[in-house]
Amino acid sequence: KALPSLSSTGMIDIQETLSNFHYEFFEIRLDGELYGPIMLTLNSKGYNPDLEPEENATNISLQMETTLSAFFSNIIDETNTSKY
Repeated sequence: KALPSLSSTGMIDIQETLSNFHYEFFEIRLDGELYGPIMLTLNSKGYNPDLEPEENATNISLQMETTLSAFFSNIIDETNTSKY
């Protein structure tokens, strides 16, 4: 399924909300076998003080399946390329 374009109303709302996101709760979970597929889950609850109170409460829940080697190789690649 294709992601919405960055110019769509929903994506603009998400970008605005996350531009000054203050979290009250933040959790990352890795569930699965050490050498097999794992389910990475990110849960967060917070707010953006720049938004109106009725727009303020934000809950984020993201899940993706990956492997530890793929997950950490992306982090290591980012770290190595940002140094130079």
